[in-house]
Amino acid sequence: MGFCLAICVYALLDRSPDSFVVLGIFSVLLLLILWKSMDNFWIYRRLKAMSPNHYKTLKSHFNTVKQTIDLFDKDNIISFHYNIKEKRFYAITTMYTNPRCYSKEYEERKYQFQTRMEQTQIPLEAIVSPQESTLRFCATVWLMKRNATPESIRKIRGVFVDMSKEDYNEHIFSKFYVDNDTLYLETFHFNLVRALLVETDGAVERLSAQEGISEESSRLAIALKKMRDENLLDQLKPHHMIEAEEFERLWDK
Repeated sequence: MGFCLAICVYALLDRSPDSFVVLGIFSVLLLLILWKSMDNFWIYRRLKAMSPNHYKTLKSHFNTVKQTIDLFDKDNIISFHYNIKEKRFYAITTMYTNPRCYSKEYEERKYQFQTRMEQTQIPLEAIVSPQESTLRFCATVWLMKRNATPESIRKIRGVFVDMSKEDYNEHIFSKFYVDNDTLYLETFHFNLVRALLVETDGAVERLSAQEGISEESSRLAIALKKMRDENLLDQLKPHHMIEAEEFERLWDK
């Protein structure tokens, strides 16, 4: 814009046909750039609504091929997605449940989420993913661009932040049988904190992501890969859970 302004001043001073032709060309280019940047400007005006501390917490990704804009609030673990073609704005978060009473908690939080979104009186769709995990479920809100005002986004984000306070935020200690070995895990939400493999011959292998210490061998690596491939954590049931004291006793042996 500054470059075009300089050309405009020069053309007015020079008053030659050639200078006005150059001014016209650059004016068309400027209008094209501004038109292409409209969605960027639209998102920029809503950054503060997505996160008050957006300069530090929001990470963005622009996909020019798919014509999408993705933003992630790393402090509150909320993803925002804008589809330029469809003119739809999405807000997505993951909510965590207590594996000991996951079915009841899922239904209660699903109802609470949908009710609170209705109370915002914003034209939107509130969607909760099917109960395919005992640890988590996905909550999504989408609305058309015309309804995604900064105030609407601020309200939606507020509901997400409030409901995240009810997440199950305790470390979970669990035990799984993998082939003939026993795999003990300490996890937080869906993140691995420590892993302990007790093999059939009594050998013990440990992995601590928390302390950055890795004694992972191929046997423990295979067990952890099988855990991920078979989604063992998503299938976590009360009978898989053990007390923290039992885990610590095995870890310190």
